[in-house]
Amino acid sequence: MRELEARATEAALAGKRVAWFAPTLEIAARSLDEILDHLRASQVVRIRRSTSPRVEVIGGGSIAFASTRNPDAERGRSYDVACIDRADLIDEGRKRSIRFTVMAGEVHERRVAA
Repeated sequence: MRELEARATEAALAGKRVAWFAPTLEIAARSLDEILDHLRASQVVRIRRSTSPRVEVIGGGSIAFASTRNPDAERGRSYDVACIDRADLIDEGRKRSIRFTVMAGEVHERRVAA
């Protein structure tokens, strides 16, 4: 499992609310699939695949997936951890608003090219 997906999974299994932001829902869906491939069925409480994909795990943790193309994706929500996939493709204003949703939490980023 790649590092960002591992961090999100560990946080959710620890009972934290995780937000996963990607430039598109298609990109986010790939990470959702990778996370689900590594979770045991007994760890998953619910999976929602829709315009707002989400996986809930035992212990009350969850990972909500959103596209940064939607300006309201993070509005009115708060999370313990935010993961920003393809961070170099997301403008700084959007990243600031994402960081605001996790004022006392952690923010992890992955860039396209290293």
